[in-house]
Amino acid sequence: PALVWGQEAVDAVVQPIIAAGHEVQLHCHTEWLDFAEGNPFGPERGQNIKDFARQTQADMLGWASERLVEAGAPAPTAFRAGNYGANDDTLGALAGLGIAIDSSFAPGFAGSCCEIDLPMGRCEPVTQHGVTEWPIAAIEAREGWRHGQLTALSFGEMRAAVRHAAASNWPAFILVSHSFELFDRAKQRPNPVLMRRFADFCEWLGTSDIAKGTGFAALPEIETGVQAPLMPHNPLRTMRRMAEQMLANAL
Repeated sequence: PALVWGQEAVDAVVQPIIAAGHEVQLHCHTEWLDFAEGNPFGPERGQNIKDFARQTQADMLGWASERLVEAGAPAPTAFRAGNYGANDDTLGALAGLGIAIDSSFAPGFAGSCCEIDLPMGRCEPVTQHGVTEWPIAAIEAREGWRHGQLTALSFGEMRAAVRHAAASNWPAFILVSHSFELFDRAKQRPNPVLMRRFADFCEWLGTSDIAKGTGFAALPEIETGVQAPLMPHNPLRTMRRMAEQMLANAL
């Protein structure tokens, strides 16, 4: 957005987050280049960062990091690609910039844009091309996996999955959410089902004695050989989520 609306657009997002005591890290959507009048990265274009040469990726990531720092954030130490659209060149570019963590790999999302060379269905953190890859969480589904995202799992599934992860000694359970997911843009109002799901999960996590919320900066050092077995599929939980989704669509 800084290439379209200027540094002020980044400031307006980053500064309230910092003021509220939350963590700011790096996230990059290369689609914005199509709307930028001035492009410092040359003629390449792409929907995802993986569509660019490694050096161009490094240039974009370095420039984006500078925008966050100029907005008042600490230098980023973690990255997630927009649309999860990273590849192994992205990891090498991050390592060259001293950004030690990536979380673009979605092992429960078979249709994602990610091309990092890691096996689907595996959520344990690994060292890959000089950075630590912290995969987004997943659970087992009837056919394959279910992605660890607010819109993909019910509150009951998220709570059960975190409990399973704690019992199985996962080092961290990485969930994804977007602020726009809580808003029904077609109806121009908050989505009551997703708002309640988010609030219920936050309330439970805030009082839980088995897990706590944290940012990437506080993640532990990974241990060699750590495993992260997925929570087995439960048909009853799936049916409850599907009923909840039907209600959300109806409302």
